[in-house]
Amino acid sequence: IDFPESLAQRYPDDREVAELARLECALALAFVGPDAAPLDPSVLADVDWENAVIEFVPTLTILPTTTNAGAIWSAITAEHIPPAAAALPVPTATAV
Repeated sequence: IDFPESLAQRYPDDREVAELARLECALALAFVGPDAAPLDPSVLADVDWENAVIEFVPTLTILPTTTNAGAIWSAITAEHIPPAAAALPVPTATAV
């Protein structure tokens, strides 16, 4: 069991706790994970956009999001007072 999952089990009524941990883990992976090969902008002129396929960076993480954990994280990292934890009106996803 990983740390965010442990937090989810320990604090089931405070979903933002586990979501903050998942976000932090995804951000850490984005910085230490493998890089993708850079794209040479000169090849874009010859791309067949009708059939093009986008390949994301290897460390892309899509996080299911049900709280305002992203806003809390952003406020904390900017050294602002974070908003109170709240459920989102509709579940969404966060790409890191």
